[in-house]
Amino acid sequence: NGNLQDSIFYFRKTVSESPGKRHAEACLRLGRLHDHQDELDSAIFWLHKALQDSTDGKFPDARFELGQVRVKQGQLEAALEQFKMAIEESPKRIHPNGNNGIGYVLQKFGRIDEAIPYLKLAIQQKDGKFPEACVNLSYAYKMLGLPGEVFAYCQKAIEDHDSLQTCQSI
Repeated sequence: NGNLQDSIFYFRKTVSESPGKRHAEACLRLGRLHDHQDELDSAIFWLHKALQDSTDGKFPDARFELGQVRVKQGQLEAALEQFKMAIEESPKRIHPNGNNGIGYVLQKFGRIDEAIPYLKLAIQQKDGKFPEACVNLSYAYKMLGLPGEVFAYCQKAIEDHDSLQTCQSI
């Protein structure tokens, strides 16, 4: 927790000591740090500032992070919109985290058949190695009653990352 506070101090100092300069990356990092501490209002403030400080108002990673915060707040419609914007603002519309986020939210809405293509695309966009999307896809297949697919994607998640505990809960 001390390291997080030190990081927050450093990034805030960077932003405050040179007003008028663009600090989109520092603001993004501040948003992430506040998110990790569950200080969601502060996270939203800094993520919006990151968007304002970006050169053209487009900052896909800030959009994705805003989506993540909105999920934590239970604002799934707002999260879905941010994930979609992350993809729209990305070069060649490739944003695996955004696709995973959309798949996750659609799954929460019970729209499993719509979620699966987004989750598969997220995995494809990371060259087949995206444990979080594999776990989300496992949950989707569980909801559809397809144990073979659940097992296959859990196994893939474990191979790509230590996701054993998560897969055991499925």
